[in-house]
Amino acid sequence: LGTEIARLTEVLKTPTEDLYWSQKIWEQEARTDLATTNQGNGWAAVKPASALSEGGATLTVNDDASILASGEVPDIESYSITLPTDQSRITGIRLEALSDASLPKGIARRGTVVVITGFSVTAHHGDPIAATPVVLAKADSDRTVPQYPISSLIDGKDGNAWVVYSDKPKTDKATAVFTFAEPIEGGPGTVLTVRVESRSKVAPGTSPGRIRLSLTKA
Repeated sequence: LGTEIARLTEVLKTPTEDLYWSQKIWEQEARTDLATTNQGNGWAAVKPASALSEGGATLTVNDDASILASGEVPDIESYSITLPTDQSRITGIRLEALSDASLPKGIARRGTVVVITGFSVTAHHGDPIAATPVVLAKADSDRTVPQYPISSLIDGKDGNAWVVYSDKPKTDKATAVFTFAEPIEGGPGTVLTVRVESRSKVAPGTSPGRIRLSLTKA
């Protein structure tokens, strides 16, 4: 994976007309697909009650419900995020990787790329010990490195990773949508715990710099 990311980085740094227009067409098609999938569902960003870094980074919850990482950039990272919600019949969760002026070059990554190797959700109603895993049935994203799509995070295979590369400052953003196999009944007192992992040993230090989570219901 490390060698492949290095190769892809060099390819993506080399501008060609075919690469430019192919990427533009692919990104537009992906955005259209996501818009069609989510039309009418309504997304609501959820402000986390807590956000913890396993690797020692400082995670700050902003007023816009986004989470900003600062300080340590560990080789291996996992974010544990607690989302309280009163929503009922929750059918999916959206992950946004966002830019921020405090990040290197103002873009969404803390390293050379963003590499997410795991994404999971559990739910409970006031008793964390009774939390149950939420099965993710489908995953879509508007941007990725084709060899490492978001769908690889839910296919049950080893070596999974969603890889996002960009060098666009300030406007940089990547969006992933995970659809649940069954709706979460939800309602008052519902708490979701989300884990976002960047555990690639061959591409260390590639956790996202700023993210935001939103929920939708049928």
